[in-house]
Amino acid sequence: MKTKILLFLMLAGVTLTAVSQIPSPGFEDWNDLSGILKPDGWQTGAMEECLNVIPSDDAYEGNLSAELLVLYDPVMTSNMSGYMFADGNFPVSERYTALNGYIKGNIIGNDTFSVNVSMWKNGDMIGFGRFKTLESHDNWTAFSVNITYDSGETPDEGFIAMQLGSIFGGNTGSFYRVDKLELSMTPSGINDESTVNFKFFPNPANKRLHLTFTATSGVTLVRIIDLTGKTVMEYKTSMQQEVILPTENLSEGLYFLQTFEENRVTSSKKLIIKH
Repeated sequence: MKTKILLFLMLAGVTLTAVSQIPSPGFEDWNDLSGILKPDGWQTGAMEECLNVIPSDDAYEGNLSAELLVLYDPVMTSNMSGYMFADGNFPVSERYTALNGYIKGNIIGNDTFSVNVSMWKNGDMIGFGRFKTLESHDNWTAFSVNITYDSGETPDEGFIAMQLGSIFGGNTGSFYRVDKLELSMTPSGINDESTVNFKFFPNPANKRLHLTFTATSGVTLVRIIDLTGKTVMEYKTSMQQEVILPTENLSEGLYFLQTFEENRVTSSKKLIIKH
């Protein structure tokens, strides 16, 4: 499950919405599963010893919102990031280009809050979007995630995943609340995409992939992952401004190119391999 959220670890919209298609988009309904509350239609990382996703009565609309926290896990003896994701793909019937919602929270250190959205057609992912922020928000703030597509098809399923912290945990005290998610055709809030300034080409790639970074990008690691979340290539940049990756041995298809600053993901972009 952790691999799945890291991969779809993701779109803005407003006028035309289909709230009912997203499971419990306002997080009003929670189920008690052996003493652990989980929002209806969602999976979370919450455990009895580490309740890192909880209902909050501080809501943008209605009575409740979902609150993600970074907490110390006494079983793992380390900090645990807060994460949640839709309990399987949910049906959609339109070519949505954005996911809108509202956020409020406090970021400590280099933690990030991210929302990943993917759109699927007949079991294949055809669209993806990612929102990521390092900013705190004292008041409820509208956010958007732009969804881009690899084909002209209309999806039949969607998936949403959210995470607070870092890949390997995070800083205790970080929290983020989320409310009123809506799929839409237009963005309606901030869209804080990657701040890393880099380019890569060609895309689609064949035998080689060229990456160029600014002197201030801070990128220390580049990773290519496939659609199952498996890392198929990893390269430590040592703060280089140009990197060439051999891709001739990668199978044709869709991948994600991730960049890291230390242990924190700073960007995730789609990469196509075509021989």
